[in-house]
Amino acid sequence: MVGRGLGGRGGGRVPPPGRGGRGAGRSYLNAAGHLIAPGKMSLSARFMHEQLRNDLKHRAACIQAQLSPEEDPSMPLTIQQFHTVFPLEDTQAAMEVPSSVFGVSTLMLKGVHRVNGAAYALRRIEGGQVGLTPQLVAKAQRTIEAYAGCGSHPHVVVPRDVFVSNGVLGAPGLFFVYEYYPAAVCVGGGGVGGGGGVYSMHVRNAC
Repeated sequence: MVGRGLGGRGGGRVPPPGRGGRGAGRSYLNAAGHLIAPGKMSLSARFMHEQLRNDLKHRAACIQAQLSPEEDPSMPLTIQQFHTVFPLEDTQAAMEVPSSVFGVSTLMLKGVHRVNGAAYALRRIEGGQVGLTPQLVAKAQRTIEAYAGCGSHPHVVVPRDVFVSNGVLGAPGLFFVYEYYPAAVCVGGGGVGGGGGVYSMHVRNAC
């Protein structure tokens, strides 16, 4: 805790009780809910704004979120090279409503790569809906290569990889791998183009 000189040397003294200011003779709660005594402030507030710190903590929580087998038996702990798997949308609703982009039901998941430790968004397409074949997988790979030139664009989320796995919902699925942006929303989900509300609170390419 820091007592005197909140603004540093020459930054002024804490106002005495009854003369205004946040430290004017009464305690207060900071953004984290901690009680701060009169005339004092959190030491961390001198280095990082509380809103920024809370935002970073929320993003970290999104990246580390995971389900136990008891919470959802259909959700595996790992999918190939990804662990800490977590659904980014309601599983049942996602399988009932077709994607406006792909025209078939898809499911968006989050996973952490076991090699580089980075979090990725995994879009699963039910293999039975698209006729999963080696030719289809090869075509999906060529599509990813075609998008590679847009990978450095700051406003475009492109697929980074594709693979096949039957670890989710007990059926084979085609998985597209995207960069994960925790606590972000897609343009359509944010209300642009008549999207009508937030579609996902976790990933901006979930539409």
